[in-house]
Amino acid sequence: MSSFAKARPIVLFPAPIGPIRKIFRTLTMLIFNYIPL
Repeated sequence: MSSFAKARPIVLFPAPIGPIRKIFRTLTMLIFNYIPL
């Protein structure tokens, strides 16, 4: 993942935070579904 971030910093950093937050939210939801605490 670090290599991908280094390869495309211009695409990742200026990207809107909304979609990124949505992705992180979906990831956390999946994690909580697969690994209930």
